Order: sequence, then structure tokens, then C-alpha cells
Amino acid sequence: MPTQPPGPISLQDATRFVERARQADLLSILAWSYPSDLIRELCDQAGAGRVRLYLGVNDEDLPTIILLATDDAGKDMTSGIILDYAWPCPPECDSDSPLTRAP
Repeated sequence: MPTQPPGPISLQDATRFVERARQADLLSILAWSYPSDLIRELCDQAGAGRVRLYLGVNDEDLPTIILLATDDAGKDMTSGIILDYAWPCPPECDSDSPLTRAP
């Protein structure tokens, strides 16, 4: 478990974390994005207290992120909305972002 509670971090910390992951060559995908209305729908479900992300491999054998809500006790809300089919980066990247440009 991380020693820090979940919450906002600085761009400097985010960039450092991303650089470490790339240096470790963890994934061929740099990032994923979802439409914000889907994230809001996920979070607005009755009983949703958190969002959990699972790493997966889709039917095209590409890494992907699965998102679902959990209740306040940390139980997966598997009967609710489950998101996948995120847009991967590359190719859907922000070439101006320091997180995308991180070595």
C-alpha cells in the first residue's frame, strides 16, 4: 500500500512517476483517456465512493484500463457501469504535455 493517501499530486511528481514507469518498460501504452461524461456517469452511480482501475489486455492483445466504481467499503460495484475501450496514447496523445514527452 502507498504511504500517501489518494489525492492530488504535483505535475512534477506525476512526471517523475511516469518517467519511472517508462524506464521500467512496463507497457507499450503511455496513457489512456475516457470521455469525461462516462467518468461522471461512473462516479454518479448510487453508492459509488471510489473508482478502481484494473490493468487488462483487450481482444486486440493491447494493454487497457478497466474502470469501475466501488462502494465506501471498497467493494467492486460489478453490477454497475464498467468502462473499457479507452483511447490509448499512442496514437491519441497530447504532444504538448510534459507527461507525454517524459523520456
